[in-house]
Amino acid sequence: MEQNQLSQPAPFVLASIAASYPDEGYAESIRMVMEEGEVALPEGLRAKIHARLKSDELLDGLRSEYIEIFDTGRASNPLYETEYGRDRAMFKANELADLAGFYKAFGFEMQDDPSARDMIDHVAIELEFYALLVMKQHALAEAGNQEGSEIVFDARRKFLDAHLGRYLGALCGRPGIEGNEYYSEIFAWCRDLVDQECQLLGVTQKVTSWLSSQVEGEEITCGGSTGACFPT
Repeated sequence: MEQNQLSQPAPFVLASIAASYPDEGYAESIRMVMEEGEVALPEGLRAKIHARLKSDELLDGLRSEYIEIFDTGRASNPLYETEYGRDRAMFKANELADLAGFYKAFGFEMQDDPSARDMIDHVAIELEFYALLVMKQHALAEAGNQEGSEIVFDARRKFLDAHLGRYLGALCGRPGIEGNEYYSEIFAWCRDLVDQECQLLGVTQKVTSWLSSQVEGEEITCGGSTGACFPT
């Protein structure tokens, strides 16, 4: 394992925050990571983020956009991995169990608060977990623990292959995201960040898709509150 395969965690921390609901700590957290972390952002995106943090009124507007796109419009613009892929209904439980296994193995604990907004397959949660893996590998490498570092390196590759590298491209193509000036750039940057990580670690991406249109001759049925639709 080469030293240059030790990515910096700060970009993934920033991506996780930016992909989350803009709560009360959003502005402070983003400013802190951008100022203190090693994050290479396109200047246009950096300026756009700073512009949205200038006032409470602008942040309130961003919250309204997030709710409109990802809560009210969740059926069309899902931020959850298990909403992607033609056979997602069949494999949803397995994918969630696999995610839970990753999180447990590396001490990543979700909030116990039942009011917490995000489930374990939310893109922001997966980005946060990946940042933790990078942090752990840095710590193990600095401690000279080669075996531990290799275990975490292998977990990074497997997590990208099985989860994070699969659906960000499909997510960026959702109409509600593509049509929003702020979130289209945020998620394009998140996608590019993960794409670069896959290239760095030699992971061949198996990009999934979201079934957005009816196949000729098929009827579409929808699965409840998530709005997931399947051919019959």
